[in-house]
Formats: sequence, structure tokens, C-alpha cells
Amino acid sequence: MEYTINWSEKAKGDYFQIIDYLLDNWGKNSARKFIDTVSYTMVLISKMPTIYPLTQYR
Repeated sequence: MEYTINWSEKAKGDYFQIIDYLLDNWGKNSARKFIDTVSYTMVLISKMPTIYPLTQYR
């Protein structure tokens, strides 16, 4: 069973800010690695949500 992951507006904004920073300062390869790592991690979390501790941040 896979779960849906809901990103907060702040999380979405932070994610895109990080990508912009990486593109501006480190290039496309670094931005691509970051995107791929986040995507892979999100797949893992959606399949096995208990592998990371629950956060209380909202």
C-alpha cells in the first residue's frame, strides 16, 4: 500500500528555493541530484512511512 504525501506550502517553497540556489551556485548536475534524491526519498516514505520519525512541525 502506498500513501499520499502532502507537502505544506512552506515545504514546497523551500524545495524550489533550494533548487534555484543549486542552479545558480552549483549548476544543473547538483540540482538534478537533489531532485532525484528527494524524489527517491518520497517514494520510500510513501511505501514505508515508518522509516523516518514523524515530525511535529506544521
